[in-house]
Amino acid sequence: GEYWKSTSASFLRDASRALVVTFAMSDRALENAKSYLDVLSFERAGDEWRVRVQFASIDYAEREAFAYDDAAVVLEPPELRERLLERARALTARYNSAT
Repeated sequence: GEYWKSTSASFLRDASRALVVTFAMSDRALENAKSYLDVLSFERAGDEWRVRVQFASIDYAEREAFAYDDAAVVLEPPELRERLLERARALTARYNSAT
């Protein structure tokens, strides 16, 4: 009854927050992603891979994308790219001001 209705509603709310991110990844980053992330698809694009990954939230996607350093670049969605740029600027400012 009520438990399943509540649980189902919660699951659907969480699923609606899922985020699909498109990356340009190196070979090494793709192998790592396939082991640890929910990779939906990948295809060769020149010397990189175009990789689509599903994340539970934009916060989780941001943490994972930042951890890849320069081995992966977020191509889509633009709001995640902006969050990563802001984070990189803040980190650069912090290192520039450190003594």
